[in-house]
Amino acid sequence: MVMVVQAEVNAVSMARSVQRQAKILDPGLPVELGTMSKLLEADLAQPRFRALLLGTFAVTALLLAAVGIFGVVSYVVSRRKREVGIRIALGADVDSVQKLILVSGMSPVLTGVMVGVFAAFALARVLTNLVFEVETSDPLTFVGVAATLIGAALAATYIPALQAAKVEPMEVLRME
Repeated sequence: MVMVVQAEVNAVSMARSVQRQAKILDPGLPVELGTMSKLLEADLAQPRFRALLLGTFAVTALLLAAVGIFGVVSYVVSRRKREVGIRIALGADVDSVQKLILVSGMSPVLTGVMVGVFAAFALARVLTNLVFEVETSDPLTFVGVAATLIGAALAATYIPALQAAKVEPMEVLRME
């Protein structure tokens, strides 16, 4: 049982008075005193831990996705080095080579983000019990998450695009 007392006097003196009165009414009654902020803190500890855990998993997933995208795009660039070298030898500029790699790397990411947003809208009701004071269909959250994923993927794709643009055509053609 929790009893809440609102007082306009010093909380410590009021707590002692409440404790004395409780002991008079029932000497065997356990009395634990605390402030409202401590009561709220204890009540919100588990939801805060869940949010922290969920956030940690989300950041880990984002990092894994970025590393995976970087690895796949780097591998594709290494396999397409000859093609990129020929394009540069035939007069393609650095910007067009970077755009080629960025488009080929970002196309599956953008498709995945679109599918993910639609799936998240469909499954949002499952998360209703896990989020606190946030609508499960909050558009700002969906836009923020999509933008974060796209930004991480763009950063992971941009590095291999820069490497592809630095390919020396003669060096690649000599490899054959």
